[in-house]
Amino acid sequence: EDVKIMKELGFDAFRFSISWSRLLPSGKLSGGINIDGINFYHNLVDELLSKGGKIGIILDSRWFVPYSDSIADQNAARRALDFMYGWCVYPINQTIRPERNGVPIGPATALSWLHVYPRGIRDLLVYTMKEYNNPLLYITENGVDDWNNKTLPLEEALKDPMRIDYYQQHLWFLRKAIE
Repeated sequence: EDVKIMKELGFDAFRFSISWSRLLPSGKLSGGINIDGINFYHNLVDELLSKGGKIGIILDSRWFVPYSDSIADQNAARRALDFMYGWCVYPINQTIRPERNGVPIGPATALSWLHVYPRGIRDLLVYTMKEYNNPLLYITENGVDDWNNKTLPLEEALKDPMRIDYYQQHLWFLRKAIE
């Protein structure tokens, strides 16, 4: 019914996530597969396809920049990109499987694994267009986690300059990738 409503509303994209606990209730293949969970996603995909939907995947990646201009660091950054990004794209495009990972750059956020590097979105999109034949892309998640400063007055916190700067810079680099 949801797919029918989306079609009637003219949606051209629908993002859904797979709940792995629905498929593997024990968290492992050895614990058994929930066939009802598999049938749920099978039926959802079939319904989307019957309404003219296109199925894609969501990739979570970062853009890796060499620590220096040395060949070794440039190669390390490439290996990191191949591992983080190429590993998921490989089955679709049959390219070489990556082998290693790199080091994140940019200012840290409240999440230890997330660093701000606005140019990375441009570089990743340009790389994808060149290396993977310019596929249709939807950016469904791109955000930043700011530190929780409990001493900041609400009026100041609502101004949110870090997030505003983050999105302005990322949108600027996104426009550059499109141009």
